[in-house]
Amino acid sequence: MCDEYFEFAILLSRSYRKYFSHRQTNSNSLLKGSAKATIFQNQLTTCSLKLIEKHRIYCSPKPIAFIFFLNIVSMITTDEQLDKLKYPIGPFKAPENITDEELEHLINIVAAAPAEYRKITANLSDSSFKKTYRPGSWNVQQVVNHVADMELLHYFRMKKALTETDYKEITLVNIDGWAQTQDTLNSPISDALDMMDALTKRFVFLMQSLDETQKEIAYYHPIRKIMLNQKQAIAMAAWHVRHHLGHLEIALRGA
Repeated sequence: MCDEYFEFAILLSRSYRKYFSHRQTNSNSLLKGSAKATIFQNQLTTCSLKLIEKHRIYCSPKPIAFIFFLNIVSMITTDEQLDKLKYPIGPFKAPENITDEELEHLINIVAAAPAEYRKITANLSDSSFKKTYRPGSWNVQQVVNHVADMELLHYFRMKKALTETDYKEITLVNIDGWAQTQDTLNSPISDALDMMDALTKRFVFLMQSLDETQKEIAYYHPIRKIMLNQKQAIAMAAWHVRHHLGHLEIALRGA
């Protein structure tokens, strides 16, 4: 399930608590008894339908099943819990100033990532690769492949920035679409890890080679709506590998 659905789940969660706060002391007491549970479920469904119509979000071929999923999410989680699952190390914030020592540290984070991903996915069962870190999220298999894909994209963007003076807006891809291709869903996880190993070596070599002028080459990120120079792009690459490592740690607790 894509991030649009998750954002909508948060919206519903907030709306439900506001809408029912005057009737509900806690969800456990309200849900005691089948009659009360049915009434509450009907109220949640009605509220869901109103919000879906209001925001023109038609996000499931089985809307009733999807509404039920959102209802469950809203009853058992808080905004803070949902945000923590989505951003286990917090959202990315581009640093304004990055010293040489800080830049070296960021590059080292990227350099260490392949070994960390290989370690956390070692000796997992097939069922563990299907585990998710939050309701409706990508599973472990998809996350690892996504990180490998984005390592390629970060490297590609930097090469473009260094060699094309008219490269003023970064290349974007449909990450949810990429997460559903057959290589992502079914290829051996070792292929993605091997890809990360090879790409990271090239990427780290390139990052370490940047001179002061190259570090200041900037481009626009249309999704984040910010300008990033190459030092900030490195910070984003480092955040990205730690961000998804946090997702894997959540998904694989007790695995």
